[in-house]
Order: sequence, then structure tokens, then C-alpha cells
Amino acid sequence: MHARSQTATYRRSAIRASLTAVYYTKLSRREAVVVCAALIGAAIGQTPAQRAAPAPRVKHDTIYVAVQSPPPVVNVEAPSQWPAVVLGVAGLFLLWLQLRIMRRQTDAMNRQTALADKQTTLLEQQEASRRNEAIATFYRIAFDLAAELGKANEFPSVRIQADYSTHPREMLREAGRLFAPLGNDFLRAATQVAHRVEEYFSAVEAYNSDVSGGRTGRWQTVQTMRTQVGGDLDLADLQIPMQMRWKYDDGTAYKFRTRCSMPQDLAKQIMGGPADDAV
Repeated sequence: MHARSQTATYRRSAIRASLTAVYYTKLSRREAVVVCAALIGAAIGQTPAQRAAPAPRVKHDTIYVAVQSPPPVVNVEAPSQWPAVVLGVAGLFLLWLQLRIMRRQTDAMNRQTALADKQTTLLEQQEASRRNEAIATFYRIAFDLAAELGKANEFPSVRIQADYSTHPREMLREAGRLFAPLGNDFLRAATQVAHRVEEYFSAVEAYNSDVSGGRTGRWQTVQTMRTQVGGDLDLADLQIPMQMRWKYDDGTAYKFRTRCSMPQDLAKQIMGGPADDAV
């Protein structure tokens, strides 16, 4: 009777132990049923001596859970705005300084431009003055030459009282300097006039120094040369711009060929016609 009571008690203990083992091992339902049946069967099948032996102690694994402390709270202070303010003020100052320098440079360039315009205007005025002076010099030479050539209005037997060092002749020797403002075309024409004047005075000198009977031919050469001088003066006059040419009061252009030649009435008395007809 006592043995049966112990057996029943042992069975109940085995069942509780099985259930406890199943609970802690976290088995599934099917696996728990299988494990419980095996443990109960093993307990029933043990002998009384085995059952009287103390059950081995179950060693459970200890699980330590490390509780992590929350991260420290770091209070970040907002950065100071003073560096940005200082940089902004410095940038504005540099911009103002640059604009001021640019304005001064612009003013300096404007002054230089105005000065250059004044210089250009002054140069143009000086050039116009030199050009007008050269034109006036040309016409003065032309009229003085016509007066000098009028000394050849003599009969073939009369000596020509020429002035070999007359002022127009001396000035024409410096035609390149006097007439440079009038351009190259006029310079070529003026040089031709100077060359023709030299030929005229050479013909006059040959005529005056000839005492033989061939003086009439030399006289004719003098008359021809003076007419050619007048024609060259007309060609030079054409190289002057139309609006700058000198004219008579009625607007008629000067005819230096006529002014430098022998008057027609005197030519008719001597040769029966104009001097240029005899050429």
C-alpha cells in the first residue's frame, strides 16, 4: 500500500518536472507532447531503487541582460553671427571701394577723352590754318609772278628788266615746305611751276646777254615760257578744293595763263596776234 502511494507520488512529480522542462525549453506543442510522454514512460519504467535515488540537479543557464544607458544629451550652442556680419560689412566696404575706383577711372577716361577731343579739334584748326596760309601764299606768289612776267612786255630789241632774285622765285624753291598742307597733287603742280619759272629766267638771261641778230628768237622763247608759267599756275589752282579757291568778286576763276602772257593788243602790234598764237 505504501509502495503504491510512492509510485503515484513519483509519477506526479515526473509529470510536473516534464511540464516544467517543456515550459522552460520553449518547445512547440507537438514536441512538448512527445517529450512529456518520453519522460513519463522513463519514470514509470524505473525500478524502486532508481526511483529512490535523488534526481540530478538541473543547471539552468543564467542570461545577463545588459541594460544600455541612454546616450548623453549634448547641447550644441548656436554659432555666433558676428563673423558673418563682419564679412558682410567687409564685402560691402570692398564693393564700395571698387565702385569708387571705377568711378574715378571713368572720370579720368572721360577727361582724357575730352582732352583728346580738344587736341583733335586744335590740330584740325591748326591744319586748317596752315592750309589756308598755304593757299594764300600760292595766290600771292601767282600774282607776284604775273607782275614780274609783265616786265617782258617789250619789243624784241629792248632789254627785259627782270629781277632774278624776285621773292616769288625764292619762295617756289621751298615749295615742299610751303605747300605741304595742300597734299601731294598740289605739291607736284607747284614743283612744276617752280621748274618752269627757272626756265623762264634762264631764257630772259639768255635774251639779255645776246647781242647778235638772233635776239628775236630768244625773245619769242621768253614769251613762250611766260605763257607756260601761267598755264602751270592754272593747273596748280585746280588742285585746290573748289570751296577754297580764290575768285573774282563775280565768282569767276582766276586765269593765270592770261595774266602771265603778253597783252593781246601789244602782241598784235608786235606780231599781229596774241603771244600764244606765235608759239
